[in-house]
Amino acid sequence: ITARQNCTLECVASTVSDKDADADLIIYPNPCDQVLTLQHHACGQEQLFSVMDMLGRNAMSGTLRKGIHQIDVGGLSEGHYILVVHGSSRLKFVIRRK
Repeated sequence: ITARQNCTLECVASTVSDKDADADLIIYPNPCDQVLTLQHHACGQEQLFSVMDMLGRNAMSGTLRKGIHQIDVGGLSEGHYILVVHGSSRLKFVIRRK
């Protein structure tokens, strides 16, 4: 998935550790470089998501399904962003290049 592209995320196998099991949405690593991994615990339904910059501009959007997903944020500039899962969660994350 690339920046500024509408998309549907499919599940990707991954290992998760040291995460809050009660959270509906977990993102890592934070800060990230190229790929943001998220674990979505919604009850089997698709939910819309947006990645917003700190000026409120939509940098990326799509849909999430329950499971573990990876979003390629390599096309976005370094900085602070907010991942918004509509009707559910808002989480801040940082893109920092090595």
